[in-house]
Amino acid sequence: MSKTQEILDVVNENNEITGQEERKTVHEKGLWHRVVRILLSNQKGELLLQKRKKTTDINPGVWSSSAAGHLNAGEDYLHAGKRELMEELGIETELSELGREKVDIPNDRTFARYYIGECDGDFKARGAEFSEAGFFHVEKIKEMMKENPEKFSPNFLRLFNAYLRKINEKGCEKNAKR
Repeated sequence: MSKTQEILDVVNENNEITGQEERKTVHEKGLWHRVVRILLSNQKGELLLQKRKKTTDINPGVWSSSAAGHLNAGEDYLHAGKRELMEELGIETELSELGREKVDIPNDRTFARYYIGECDGDFKARGAEFSEAGFFHVEKIKEMMKENPEKFSPNFLRLFNAYLRKINEKGCEKNAKR
């Protein structure tokens, strides 16, 4: 099924399903819908990023999350995340919720859920929307962002900030237990 034929749940401003529409129509009309974004880390603490092809319809030619996508009609967030990982990277891994966000920008009004998982290799970037993939240390990503933030999708920037907040919370928890 091509991306333009995907059928998505349309939701209202409270994330309640109100109907279904083709993906293309959802974006053209700026309808609320659901998405999932995933960050995978390896044992070194590096994050797997994918670079979007210059021909993609959303955020072409920039670095983005490990995997991401729309929820199909009737699909839940976690299932969509696992499906996207298999479609884009050919892997299965456990996912933990990292956060949720309501994003209201023109033509991309979404309720997003962010997940984190682990991957230490053996993936194949096979998504039709990506040109390359690789692991990057968090400090390298921050450096790249400082030099040229336009190299990253706005959606990845939100996900990465949620990841950094979670890391900081865990650091505070470790310090509090001492």
